[in-house]
Amino acid sequence: ETKDQITRNPERMAQYQKAKQLSCDIVNARLKKIIALSAGPTQTELVLKKFSEEEKMIYKQLSGIINEWRAKILEYFEES
Repeated sequence: ETKDQITRNPERMAQYQKAKQLSCDIVNARLKKIIALSAGPTQTELVLKKFSEEEKMIYKQLSGIINEWRAKILEYFEES
C-alpha cells in the first residue's frame, strides 16, 4: 500500500524505506534467535509453539544439520 502511495506522493519514500528496514530488522532478529536455539539443547513444544510454521521448519532443519555436524566432530575425537 505504501509503495503504491509513493508513486502518487513521493514524500512517502522515507516512510516506505523505514518500514522496509524495520521488516528486515525483525526478520534478522527472528533468524538469530532460531539459529541460537537450533544450536542448543532440543527445545520444548512450549518454545516451538511460539514459532510460525516457516520458523519451525527452519529450526528443525538447522537443528538436524547442527546435531549431525556435532556428532561427526565428536566421533572424530573419540576415534583419535
